Amino acid sequence: MADHWRIMPEKSKPLIAIVDDDALFRRAVSRLVRIGGLDVRGFSSGEDFIAYVETAPSFEPACVVLDVQMRGLNGVQVLTHLRSMRPRLPVIFVSAAYEERLRSQALAAGAAAFFEKPFNSDAFMRTLYAVLGIATPS
Repeated sequence: MADHWRIMPEKSKPLIAIVDDDALFRRAVSRLVRIGGLDVRGFSSGEDFIAYVETAPSFEPACVVLDVQMRGLNGVQVLTHLRSMRPRLPVIFVSAAYEERLRSQALAAGAAAFFEKPFNSDAFMRTLYAVLGIATPS
């Protein structure tokens, strides 16, 4: 991952929520997003994420990176529940098991983007910045 993603000033870091039951993937994406100058909060399950959103009204992520297939609530179920609380919160789906049906279902549920694991880090960061409305380096 190149350092050209370090473009955010310290005082205005958007918060990105990473929801994935794969701890290694969650840490890797968290590291990538931090290198990009953004804040991160990770969650190991959809249930943990939803519970936190419900009980911490001051928690205002700018975007959620959400695994499609997790134990317990899957990503589409999490998104459906999230829409009732935060209807405009952008979500980027990720999935290790690519199936067009899953991709279509995620996008139909309102996902801003869908990435198959493993993904190209530059393409992911360009998409994340686009979702956040932040100009990307050329």
